[in-house]
Amino acid sequence: MQVCTSLRFLNIDNCGGLISLLPILKFLTTLEALIIENCEKLDLIEMEDNQDDFPTSLRALRFIGLPQLVAMPNWIKRSANSLQILVIESCPNLTAFPEWLTFILTASGLNKLIIRLADCVYSFTRSFRT
Repeated sequence: MQVCTSLRFLNIDNCGGLISLLPILKFLTTLEALIIENCEKLDLIEMEDNQDDFPTSLRALRFIGLPQLVAMPNWIKRSANSLQILVIESCPNLTAFPEWLTFILTASGLNKLIIRLADCVYSFTRSFRT
C-alpha cells in the first residue's frame, strides 16, 4: 500500500463502508489533524492492539457522527502532549470518558475541548493571560 507518509491533515467524511483506519493511520507519523465525520461503520476501538503504530503528533482531532464510537480510543493518549483541540459531536453511543482524559485536560497543551452528545454539551477553552 502506497501512503503519503508526510501528510499533515486528513479529513474523512461520509465513508459509509469504512470500518477501519488501521491500514492507513499507522503510516501517517507526521499527521497533525485528523477529522472523521459521518462514518457509520467505522470502529476506532478495534485498533487498540496496534496503538504503538499510531501518530504521536496530533494537534487537532474531531469525531463527528460516529455511531460506532462507544468509548474514547486509547491511542489518543499517544498525542497527549501535542493535542490542542479535541471535538466530539453526534456520537450517540459514547456514554463514558476514560480517566486519562482528565490528564489531557489539566496537564497537556489542550486549548479547546468540545463535547456535544445528545442532551449534554461540554465546552472547555483554556485562556491565556499575559
